[in-house]
Amino acid sequence: MRTFGSCDAEKILELLEKDLAEFRITNMQTYIVSIVSDRASVMKRLGKNSRLDHQLCHTHGLHLAVCDILYEASVANASIEDCNDEDEDEEIFAESLTTSIVTTNEI
Repeated sequence: MRTFGSCDAEKILELLEKDLAEFRITNMQTYIVSIVSDRASVMKRLGKNSRLDHQLCHTHGLHLAVCDILYEASVANASIEDCNDEDEDEEIFAESLTTSIVTTNEI
């Protein structure tokens, strides 16, 4: 089930029941054993409101943590590279300035 925009837990439960009804599943407690979701607060509330067993996906949380670490590492490396590039840029600027002065004096 894909939604656009924001939904509260009650609206998500309503949409879930509507989608399951298309498969003639009208009583979730009879046919559904468990719900698995991420750790978002709205999904935690959905688990409580549905009165089903609710499992939180720890793999999703681990994935987000790894992405955060990799992102921070790439930003730190970019900062180090930027510092190295500044030294190189200053050398290039100094060389071009010297060339300009020499060219002006020759005229």
